[in-house]
Amino acid sequence: MKDVEIEFVGKRPKLTEPLLIEGLPGIGDIGRLAADQLCEELKAELFAYIYSKDFPPQVMVKEGGAIGLVKDKLSFYHGKKDIIFLTGDSQASTPKGHYELTSAILDLAESFGTKVIYTLGGYSVGYLVKDPKVIGAATDRDLIDRLKRHSVDFENHPGSIIGAAGLLPGMGKLRGIKGACLMGETSGYMVSDPKSAREVVKIMAKILGVGIKLTALDEKVKQMEPALKQLKEMHDATQYVKKRRPPEEPSYIG
Repeated sequence: MKDVEIEFVGKRPKLTEPLLIEGLPGIGDIGRLAADQLCEELKAELFAYIYSKDFPPQVMVKEGGAIGLVKDKLSFYHGKKDIIFLTGDSQASTPKGHYELTSAILDLAESFGTKVIYTLGGYSVGYLVKDPKVIGAATDRDLIDRLKRHSVDFENHPGSIIGAAGLLPGMGKLRGIKGACLMGETSGYMVSDPKSAREVVKIMAKILGVGIKLTALDEKVKQMEPALKQLKEMHDATQYVKKRRPPEEPSYIG
C-alpha cells in the first residue's frame, strides 16, 4: 500500500472545473455533518475511496460484522456547477501525513481542473453559542468580498486553521487554486454540533445556488436540546460560583 492511495469506483467521472468541498471530522464534527448533508441532498455519487498509512491503525466494523479500513470518500455532483465532495472517516494523524494527504487530494483536484476549494469546519469559542455565526478565511480578496455578501464573518477569525480545512486552501494557493474555509461557531464542549453545521449548510446552499432541505439537521438539533440545556445549567452554575467566591489574596514569589 502506498502512503496515500486513491481507488476509483467504476469509471472516472467527466467534470468541468468542479468546486472541491471538504468536510472531514474535526471540531464539533461540523465540517463532516455539513458536507454529508450537502452530499445527501444533492444526491452526490461516490466515485473514489482514499486510503492513507497515516489514518488511525484500526478498521471500521459495520452492521452484520463486516470490517473495512478507515477511508475517506470522493463523490461528485453535476449541476449548474460541478462539485467534488471530500468526506469520510478521518483526517491524517501526523503533520507529515496531513501534507501528503493534502498533496494527493490537490493532485486529483487539479486533474479535474478545479479552480476553487471550500473547506468546512468548526470554530471553538469556549462558551455556549445561541445563534452561531459562520466565520470565514480565504486566500483571495475577491472571494472574501463575495462571501461577505453571503453573511460570512471575516472580522472574528482564528489565529490558525489546523488540518485539511486549512491546508487545502493554503497549499492550493501555491498551485493557483482559490480557497476559503467556512467555520461554524461552536462552544467546543460537544463532540457533535448539528446546530452550527446547519448554519454552514445554509451559507453553502446560497453560495452554490441550490435548495437544501435541513430536516435531518433540524432533527439532530432537536435531539441535542436536553444535552444543551444541561450544559447551560452547568455553565450558569459555574459562573454563579465564580461571582460568589471572595477575591483571592495577592501572592508573591520572591
